[in-house]
Parts: sequence; C-alpha cells; structure tokens
Amino acid sequence: MAFRFDKFTIKAREAVQAAHDLASDAGQQEITGVHLLAALLHQKDGVVPALLDKLGADRAAILGGIHDELEKSPKVQGGQLYLGQELNAAFQKAWDEARRLKDEYLSGEHLLVALASDTNTPTGRILAKAGVTPDAVFQALQAIRGGQRITD
Repeated sequence: MAFRFDKFTIKAREAVQAAHDLASDAGQQEITGVHLLAALLHQKDGVVPALLDKLGADRAAILGGIHDELEKSPKVQGGQLYLGQELNAAFQKAWDEARRLKDEYLSGEHLLVALASDTNTPTGRILAKAGVTPDAVFQALQAIRGGQRITD
C-alpha cells in the first residue's frame, strides 16, 4: 500500500525522517518500529513524550529496550534503506486508528497506538513491558485532547 505522507502531520513526517536517519547512521538498512519509537520519544514538543508522561511510563526503560534492540540489528555497508514489514504494518494500523478517531491527518499518537498494538514485535514488547498499551494510550489521549480532531 502506498502511504500519503502529505497526510502526516509535520511532527509525524519529522519522526519518520528521524527514524530513517537513525537507521542510516547506525548502518542498518531496515527502518523498523524501534527506529520510529526512538524518533518519537526524542521529539521536542511532541505528543508521544506527553502521552508517556501521562501514563507514568518509565521512559528510561523504554530507551534501554530501544538501545538493546538496535544493538542486535544487523549492520551493513551501503545498500538501500527500506521500511520493514513491522513498520509498514504499523503505518496501516495507525491509519486505521486515525480513521477511527475521525482525524484527517496521521499523528504521533496514532503511530504510538499502532506500535503498541502488536506485542509480537520488538517495539510492541518494549512498550508492553513499560505498561504502554493501545487502550492506555487512548485513555491518556482522551485526557489530553478531549474530543478534538486532527484536521491540519
């Protein structure tokens, strides 16, 4: 499926670019959910750090899990970067979440819910271990934004 990055919020686009850069800098061809989670966690003024704080999630533990996972990832010289299967599935799930919330643009919170949804992935396991579940994110999101929709 082709994704319309023009329908991502600026912060979501920045996170995807930062995930790409993180994978590239680490010599990893596959851009994974772990790369995206790291990018979302490091965003200044991003919604994901605010959501994790609202949940009382241990960001240091999440960052430790990310570090451990990235250390295990294969490293290569040269080659083309690509979105891994896990990240493609997360983007699809994030769009489903955006539609469910009647949002016009895909944002960091949709990405976080998607990454937390599949506990069979490294990213999902890292988040689950920190108590970050899709339901918990949704509840924190409701507390933060109420009924507001993302329309730009």
